[in-house]
Amino acid sequence: MKTSPVMPNLSEYQKHKEMIERQIIAFGRHKPIDLKVAEQTFLDVKKIIDQAGIKFWLNSGTALGAVRDEDFISWDIDVDLTVLAKEWNFPIMFKEFGSKGFRCVKKIYPKLYKDKPLGVVIFRQGIQTDIDLNYYYPPEDLIISLPVEPHNHGTLQPAKFYRGNHFIDFLNTKVRVPYPPEEYFELYYGMNWKTPIKDWSWLRLREPISIAKYVEYFHEHPEINQKVKK
Repeated sequence: MKTSPVMPNLSEYQKHKEMIERQIIAFGRHKPIDLKVAEQTFLDVKKIIDQAGIKFWLNSGTALGAVRDEDFISWDIDVDLTVLAKEWNFPIMFKEFGSKGFRCVKKIYPKLYKDKPLGVVIFRQGIQTDIDLNYYYPPEDLIISLPVEPHNHGTLQPAKFYRGNHFIDFLNTKVRVPYPPEEYFELYYGMNWKTPIKDWSWLRLREPISIAKYVEYFHEHPEINQKVKK
């Protein structure tokens, strides 16, 4: 994957590493999801997104559990999905989720991304579902996510991960995962992704990067990540 992210300065690097350590502690204190409630919540979320005609993929820990463990990871704290930014309509989807008892929060971080949303978090019955928005960057054929702290393990991904329809069986239904999943997991979790790690220490693999050039491109070419009106 050809990329040219710029490393932050030493001060920003130190802040990033301190934040990672705080995350490891915080995530370790979180109560794991109730697996039965998470299953029904996921199926309801899937139904709503499918009915809207939007493609989605399992993301990060949820994708890892589905492929490696054929279930949610038992100590995970949320459900992770991702969609292409151009497919997502906030007013319509918030209305649909709200009608099914979900509380919705739009994720934004103007300091880094101005008006570009990071994604959405939806809540119901104690289950948090994170839906990230992926932005396409044609010059390098990359998919870019917009995390609060951009890092080298998944912020930049080959666009090929999201081409076509690669389905797996999960919770008695078929869902998409990035393809090939092995490459995706190596990028996201490192070479030892098949080994379960319960203490969140894998987060230390993440090194901070700057994605300013990509964000600038998205603002200069908004049509790239907007749905074409028919």
